[in-house]
Amino acid sequence: MRPLSLSEVIQLHEYLLEQSGGITGIRDLGALESAVAQPHMTFRGVDLYQTIQEKAGKRIRLLYCMVLLCAILALLHGCILKDDRLADVQSKLDQNQRKWTSAMVSNYQFNFQWICYCGPEYVAPVKISVRENRIDGAVFVENEVPVAVEGLERYRTIEGLFDLLQEGIDENAHTISAHYHSELGYPVKASIDYEEDSVDEELGFEINSLSIE
Repeated sequence: MRPLSLSEVIQLHEYLLEQSGGITGIRDLGALESAVAQPHMTFRGVDLYQTIQEKAGKRIRLLYCMVLLCAILALLHGCILKDDRLADVQSKLDQNQRKWTSAMVSNYQFNFQWICYCGPEYVAPVKISVRENRIDGAVFVENEVPVAVEGLERYRTIEGLFDLLQEGIDENAHTISAHYHSELGYPVKASIDYEEDSVDEELGFEINSLSIE
């Protein structure tokens, strides 16, 4: 039985990458060389794997590991592509967050609405008041009824909304869309789709009429 050479295994690896995609290169050439040589190892001149079946078993195991490695590399490659796809989202987020921070706004009001598959009270438009970068209160826009104290927890300051978008990026959300105020940089509309195949986990929001006090 002719042994597979290291170069033949590397060629097989490159072929599988061409067919299925993934990251090129070899992380540990020494470990790969050891695995290739394993079916034909000897001790004091005696083969450690003496029968054809034993040698074939080691080769099959090696090929299986190669295929599994390529599958893992393909998945990693997908993660990298996803990160690259969100790079522009991250850049715009950073740019506009710097605008907001440089404006040094700590007291303000704004009309806000969640966009999601949530209850009617959760998605009802509200007017939020922020004092010293903390939510001081909120009223429903439709009837000006104050939001209960325990209900304030579902809302965020502008800084908190920046954090929400950053969390989406960090979690590698499927898609993130955000539009920002041209002067102050705060997000005026955004949506996050966390999972490609889910239909009820999307989260978005809209802001309008922000006034600085």
